[in-house]
Amino acid sequence: MGVHTKKKSGIFSSLSDDLLGLVINKVKDKRDRKSFSEVCKQWFKVEGLDRSKLILYVNDPGSSLSVLTRFPNIVTLWLLGCNTHPDLEFVAQTCPRIERIMIECRDEKQTGDGGVLNPKGLCGLGEGCPRLSHVEIMGLNAIGNSGVVELVHSAHNLESLVLLNNKLISNEALRGIGSASSISILQLIRCDNVTDEGLAFLANGSTSKTLKKLNLECCPKITDTGVDLLRKMCSLEHLKISESNH
Repeated sequence: MGVHTKKKSGIFSSLSDDLLGLVINKVKDKRDRKSFSEVCKQWFKVEGLDRSKLILYVNDPGSSLSVLTRFPNIVTLWLLGCNTHPDLEFVAQTCPRIERIMIECRDEKQTGDGGVLNPKGLCGLGEGCPRLSHVEIMGLNAIGNSGVVELVHSAHNLESLVLLNNKLISNEALRGIGSASSISILQLIRCDNVTDEGLAFLANGSTSKTLKKLNLECCPKITDTGVDLLRKMCSLEHLKISESNH
């Protein structure tokens, strides 16, 4: 019995990280992956290296951005419940392969134009994650105009930008977006301070040739004049506007 146990242990210990990676890649159920990671330190490490998606509740007890060091290869990240300034430069340095990031900020205190996510951190995210193509940011004070400008100018492969329920975003942000030629999808939902002037920046900027989808739901300061400007956007295929003054 003792010989059999020793032999079995030897077999498992001889498995390389690459081979274990092939095994865990076939395991899709979250509970099974958790069980896999609890076998031993090696399996715990390999399961983390294989993870491609992660949801991180920043406010949960014992949870912090430092947990990302276990998942350097993730391509999709949700940061939920942020009510303090998350170190986006740390995110970029730890997980440089990120392609899609969704951030929810719950801090409703007025923070000025900079927002909870400061411009320096957003610039670091764009520069540190060269594959970044989709960014979604939610929260009343999550991001300001300067943060948007830094993000779109540093994330050179950014194709999709979603800004939801934001009271800091105004026409200056759209000026910056208008010069970001890679963007093909833009969703500004419940961004109260976007006006016709902002749409003019989109219509006359390089986005007039690249933007295919534009969502302006619940932007009450947009009128017929602004909508008419969108005729200049030769690539626009989908436009959604509701609860505005047009």
